[in-house]
Formats: sequence, C-alpha cells, structure tokens
Amino acid sequence: MTTLIIVVAVVALASAVAAVVARRKPDVPTAPQFAVPQQLDRNDFEAPNKPWLLLLFSSETCLSCRDARETLGLVDFDQIHVQDVAVETGKALHSRYAINAVPTVILADNEGVVSWSYLGAPPRDAIAELLQDLGAVPPESGTAVDL
Repeated sequence: MTTLIIVVAVVALASAVAAVVARRKPDVPTAPQFAVPQQLDRNDFEAPNKPWLLLLFSSETCLSCRDARETLGLVDFDQIHVQDVAVETGKALHSRYAINAVPTVILADNEGVVSWSYLGAPPRDAIAELLQDLGAVPPESGTAVDL
C-alpha cells in the first residue's frame, strides 16, 4: 500500500511539474505592425484633380527608398500623378497619415480611397501590373505599361 501511495505521489508531482513547464513557453517575438491609411485627403497632395495619385512615402537616407523612387520615376501617364513625400520635407504628412515605415507606396483614386499599397520597394512588374489591373491606364488607350 505504501508503494502505491508513493507511485501516485510521484505521478502527481511529475504531472504538476509538466504543467508548470508547459505554461512557461517563451513569448513569441513581436513583429512591428505598420498600418497604411485607407483614405487620403487629396488636397494634402499635389495635383488633387488627377484621377490617380501614386505616393511614395520615403526618407532621403533609405536605400530601399532610392530603389522605389527609381521605379516610380518611370511611371509617366497623364492619368497618374506620382509624388515623393520624403520625411525630411514632409514630416507633417508622414505624421498625419501615421506612416512609420519607409518606403511605403500608396495608390489612391480621385476620391482619395487607397486602392493599393506596398511596404518596401515594389518590383517594377508589380507596379506595371497594378496600373493595368486597376484601370489607371485603360486598355483601350493603347498604352502598354512597361516599366
């Protein structure tokens, strides 16, 4: 009988230790969360009457921003206004729209509704495909998007 009590006590103690160890899992590393606005006030930016606004929120010291600036510099269509908002000169806009990661690329329609966004330097083919998919460059215009 004593042996049975000792075995039950050891099993209970082992179960309690296992339960405590299982609860002591390390915390999952946190990842930064970056939000992109869903609506812009087009009057905050240049050319508010153009049908599309392609924004680059950037920094002059950011290497990825240079790549994004180069890619977006190739976008040259009448329907699209491209604007670079560097934090050094446009800090108020970065704050207003809570942009805390650069580069951030945003495409907004004529009402300021954000149709697409990208955190980081977007690949050229992604921008070309985006502009055609959203109708920013209508297929009937005969203009091919080749960046």
